[in-house]
Amino acid sequence: MIELFNSHMEEALEILNSDSMPIIITYVACTVAALLVTFIVWSAIARAMRKPEKKPSTTPSGETGMKFKKNMVGRSIRVQWSGSKSTPTLEGRITQVVDETQVMVKYEDGYVEIVDSKFHRIELISRKRDMANAIIRGLSPRKTKSKKKE
Repeated sequence: MIELFNSHMEEALEILNSDSMPIIITYVACTVAALLVTFIVWSAIARAMRKPEKKPSTTPSGETGMKFKKNMVGRSIRVQWSGSKSTPTLEGRITQVVDETQVMVKYEDGYVEIVDSKFHRIELISRKRDMANAIIRGLSPRKTKSKKKE
């Protein structure tokens, strides 16, 4: 048994003393580099998975009692009934300014109503965000209503 161990030890020493030493060093260096890259990628993925996603707030930061002007026709707004913060927030476009606190709003589903800023929380949507939303809506597939012939 000792002779077998000595023979293996002699072979290992011969390999270490031979000209193949640079090849062994290269293999070891490549292995260490591969393990290092794997560790860095793994830790980056783990860090990305730990970050919680920020969901946009459904409560508009708008105000009640907003004053409207004629030049606001065509602007997009978010509307929420101010009686409760749990009521849904709707996005629509101002089609007509009725008076200083009332506007006619057309929502995305086609519903039109007069909104009074005294009773609703209203937030103006920035023009850049409005354009981005319009582009996304234009790219999304539309639902078609097919009429059945009888």
